[in-house]
Amino acid sequence: MEQKGTMILDDMKFSLIDDKETRFYVFHSENQICFQAHFKLEKDLESEIINISIDIQEHQAQTSNLKELLNVPFCVDCIETSDEREDTFYVFEHEPIESYSFKIVDYFEEVDADKWNEFVRIKIDGVAVIDGYADPYETAKFSGDFWLSVVRL
Repeated sequence: MEQKGTMILDDMKFSLIDDKETRFYVFHSENQICFQAHFKLEKDLESEIINISIDIQEHQAQTSNLKELLNVPFCVDCIETSDEREDTFYVFEHEPIESYSFKIVDYFEEVDADKWNEFVRIKIDGVAVIDGYADPYETAKFSGDFWLSVVRL
């Protein structure tokens, strides 16, 4: 299996970039989960390349068993909490996320040449700050559906 999926930001569709930083992390001893994902615009916009990324910091979970976390919502409901947690959405620079909710909706594991790999499918919806310098700041809705490889620490 490979990492794949999409993120929609204000009617623009972005594809997941399968790079070294795009991963889902599980901190086994602390039952915490977090992820980072990078995306590229599927169509160039007047020869401009636009990439976005989302960085969700550690959320406390009941367990590090990902099968038991299927469909459990993880939410942040205000920009102050997101800013304090240092959750960020990058369009032109890193900005806090106004609100979001994500779930692990599927889990897949494979054994390949003596290697065990895990993948989770994430669904996320939220509102990101896209221009923090504007007064008032500007936001955009986003939603994503993507598979990430799991790193256990």
